[in-house]
Amino acid sequence: MWITATVLNECEYCVAAHSALVLKSGVDSDVVTALWFTDEEVDDFLAAGYTKRNVMDVILGVGMKTLSNYTNHVAHTPLDPAWQGQEWKRP
Repeated sequence: MWITATVLNECEYCVAAHSALVLKSGVDSDVVTALWFTDEEVDDFLAAGYTKRNVMDVILGVGMKTLSNYTNHVAHTPLDPAWQGQEWKRP
C-alpha cells in the first residue's frame, strides 16, 4: 500500500526507498513493480474478501504516506546510497 500511495503521490525518493526495503526482505521484484501501478476500486477490494475496516487501514496508510511524500517533495530529499538501484522518476 505504501509503494502504491507513493507512486500516486509521485515521490521518487520514497518509491526507491520502500522498493529497496521490500526487495531486501525477499519480495520478488515482479511483485514490487506491480505495486507501482494500480486502479483498484473499493468495491473490488471488498469483493476480494477485505472488510470496511481494511479500507480504513488503507486510508490511514495513504494519509501517512502522503505527508511523508510531500515532505520529500518540499525538502528535495537526496536519495540515500542504500536506495541506489531502485531509482524511480515521476512519469
